[in-house]
Amino acid sequence: LMTKIQHSKKKQKKKQKLGISESLTTTNSPIQQTTLPQLSKLTSTDSEDRAWASAAISNLVQDKESLTELLQQNVAGCLVNALNCPPVNTQLEVSGAIRNLMVFGGLVCTLDLEKKNILQIIFKDILPEQKPLLGEGAKPAEELEEKVSKLSFTEQILHILWNLCESSESALQKISNNQLLLPFLLDLMNPAHHERLPYSLIEVAGQFLNTLTEENPITQRHFKSELQCNKNLLLLASGEIESYNSFEGNKVILKVLAMSILYNGRSKIVFDLDESNKEARKLIFRLLFNLCNEIISHCIDTELTKIFELAITSSKVPNFSEIEDGKDGIQSTNKSEKSLQKFNETLNTLNLAIELTANALTSDEEFVSGGESQVEGDDDEMYEDFMEGEESNVDIIDQMEDFSENMDKEEEEVNAADSFSVLKNIYHKVLNLINRIKLQLPNINSIQNNNLKSNLKSVYLKCFGLLQNLFENFQNTPLFGDELDVFNFFFENLQIFDQISSDGNNNVLENDYELNYNIIGAIWGLVKKVEKLNFIVVPSDAQLELLLKGCLMTEAPEAVRIKCISMMGYFGKQQGYVERNKIIGESLMELLIKEETPLILKSEILNSIYDIYADKNFDYDEPNFVKSGFLAKLKLFFPNFRGLVKKLDKRKFRDTRERCEEALLNLKHFILYKEKEL
Repeated sequence: LMTKIQHSKKKQKKKQKLGISESLTTTNSPIQQTTLPQLSKLTSTDSEDRAWASAAISNLVQDKESLTELLQQNVAGCLVNALNCPPVNTQLEVSGAIRNLMVFGGLVCTLDLEKKNILQIIFKDILPEQKPLLGEGAKPAEELEEKVSKLSFTEQILHILWNLCESSESALQKISNNQLLLPFLLDLMNPAHHERLPYSLIEVAGQFLNTLTEENPITQRHFKSELQCNKNLLLLASGEIESYNSFEGNKVILKVLAMSILYNGRSKIVFDLDESNKEARKLIFRLLFNLCNEIISHCIDTELTKIFELAITSSKVPNFSEIEDGKDGIQSTNKSEKSLQKFNETLNTLNLAIELTANALTSDEEFVSGGESQVEGDDDEMYEDFMEGEESNVDIIDQMEDFSENMDKEEEEVNAADSFSVLKNIYHKVLNLINRIKLQLPNINSIQNNNLKSNLKSVYLKCFGLLQNLFENFQNTPLFGDELDVFNFFFENLQIFDQISSDGNNNVLENDYELNYNIIGAIWGLVKKVEKLNFIVVPSDAQLELLLKGCLMTEAPEAVRIKCISMMGYFGKQQGYVERNKIIGESLMELLIKEETPLILKSEILNSIYDIYADKNFDYDEPNFVKSGFLAKLKLFFPNFRGLVKKLDKRKFRDTRERCEEALLNLKHFILYKEKEL
């Protein structure tokens, strides 16, 4: 299966905190108790009272007991009703209270706000007033403060809508269909307005627009007619706006966001009336891969060393509460905290660039070569086919051939070679990035800053997902030349995971089997790619032992164990390794018969056994399958397995039941088949 990496922040998506039990209910009418003064003043006709009440509620919702009491008295409904009541300074306080309610109240409170018709208030009374802000020129001093408040209020509203999109499918549908919002967001991405707008507003517009256009046909259709907006995004993504090429203040993230938005809308986008969508997509993919190279290179060359140095030393810097209120101490701590924040922002941008590139390498769109396309002939012929751009591989060439900045139509073969060079460049950059983080994994354990620790870990595992996608979707491209070394390198990373998860010091990768899953996925993708090009990799005994441990990890998700079982099955089929086959066969058979092995794993093990011992002519079949009595063991296992499958509730576990029934039927035929072979 392809790995489509899901965004940690969905192009910097914010994750909801379930700070309140989902069983908690709220009502439109307060319970029979004294109304809190903050809620009383929130309904006041005096704007200063409403502002005071909103600021107080912003603080109260951060305490669980206070939040519970506020919810019982319909705080969501009161805030929604106050949201559209001027002046803007008061509305700004109300919107801030709503955002805090979403963060500290979690999904329950966010959905409650939707039920209280917050979208209708925003669509009817607030959004129509936003567009004129973009056209306003210089303001007199007395009006400037009001405009700043209006822009801050706009930013809060976008945060609220963004949060609703990520929490509710019904809210996403309503927001997607609003006729004012998307044009407004696209207008905010127009560089012509940026001198008059705060950067924080521009960035949240980019984040929100990125989320709103991802796999969303309703919003993507706008790209077909919004030529100028498409050009504005292209200006940002291509680096034409110098200020957004800078890593200072992390403004480069706007460049990545613009690139991601273009990628989201790629099926509809054109940049000129006389240009085809196909030409626009060529340009998008060229810019996308170049941008990935740029971001990774900068982080490797400039940021990572500083990040590791500060991350490790910062664990020795005391917190505010641990130092005297002395000038030097506070200044020193502030500097460290600001640096950590800067590096976290850089890692967020790196995460976004990696996951965007990984998604672009998947086969869900015509410019990426499908993994099933076949190319006949030896490696040289495959390379020639790739260079000539045969029909079967035209999508790869279409996607990549324009990478050369000095493209000449008469040099298509050279450009095709450059395309492969770009793939290879990304491949080696990502391997370098993995290695830099891998070398620091023991030190990362001691990092006290949880955001930094989480971001480093996220970059690490997403790199493996990117490589898996590259291997699986470009199987007909030539070998990179170092596949065996990379195979061993991947297992080194798997070994580190095994050591950390086994030594009781799980501060970094505690319960993080997603990393294990991604590493094994990258190994699997590499193995399948080289096999297709008639190149076989053979695991060492130590590497095989790691996979076996993965099969036996009872605390790991089933998906991780299934991947390990599939890999064991693949390596078990290799001819010329009779003793290794015996180890694999006996290990799989032992795991199959164990009562505690989940049924879905038993069916996967059976499928591997069917593949490994499919033919008596295999060199390992007689010495291992026959002489080890595997057939007799399968016969004894059959009635037990049948009973377990029949007990499985088809209504609750339909997919598992159907897969197990298929494995059971195949087991019956496999036993009959092997009996005839004897």
